[in-house]
Amino acid sequence: TFWVTDEQKAEISAFAAEHNTTVSRLIVEGLELRMNQG
Repeated sequence: TFWVTDEQKAEISAFAAEHNTTVSRLIVEGLELRMNQG
């Protein structure tokens, strides 16, 4: 299960806005990073 804190949600939203990227894509990329690190 993927979950983030409210603070992380704000950071993700800001990052997405700055990079014109969808939050859903960032979540997918984040999951891939977690899986690679795990």
